[in-house]
Amino acid sequence: GGAGGFRAGASLSLTGGTTYTATVGAGGAIDNDGDDSSLSGTGITTITSTGGGYGGDSSNRSGNPGGSGGGKYSSDAGSVGAGNTPAITPISGETTTVQGYAGSIGGTDAATYTAGGGGGGASEVGIPRSGTTAGIGGDGSANSITGASVTYAGGGGGGINSPHTPGTGGAGGGGAGGNNSSSSVAGTNGLGGGGGGGYAKAGGSG
Repeated sequence: GGAGGFRAGASLSLTGGTTYTATVGAGGAIDNDGDDSSLSGTGITTITSTGGGYGGDSSNRSGNPGGSGGGKYSSDAGSVGAGNTPAITPISGETTTVQGYAGSIGGTDAATYTAGGGGGGASEVGIPRSGTTAGIGGDGSANSITGASVTYAGGGGGGINSPHTPGTGGAGGGGAGGNNSSSSVAGTNGLGGGGGGGYAKAGGSG
């Protein structure tokens, strides 16, 4: 799946004694996008980061749009999920211009493997399937709000059938994909990463 939307800035003016509400969206699941996260309160423009789009599967081949988009199942019908959907309007002091990027396409040889694409991340699109390795999640973006540089919002890796190689997750909490014998990995809690795609097993939540 795609990573949750990533937004950052150089400054935001808050007023002492005013209550502000921070909402942290839950991760997505099979055919379900992640929930939005937001910051709101009196005197500020509400800031919303859109949940990541879910990845395509054998029933619904297209990845879904979101903060970052989900990867596409295989390489036949369907489309990758778009990122930065809906498009953001940066507020005063914000340094991001987009929330995230699109997922990538998977692939198949119609005989020995079927692979999913990688989910989009905050800094780049997902990386398509290469040979018998499923798509890799797009990398996230680094931010030092905690006092140390931490990378957030990496896309999830694509799944593939065994004995082939699932895609790795993007830097910033993206979960690795799985295959028939190995489970996919959920996106890292607190980083907004996309979950990895499964194959004959459920994908990880974002």
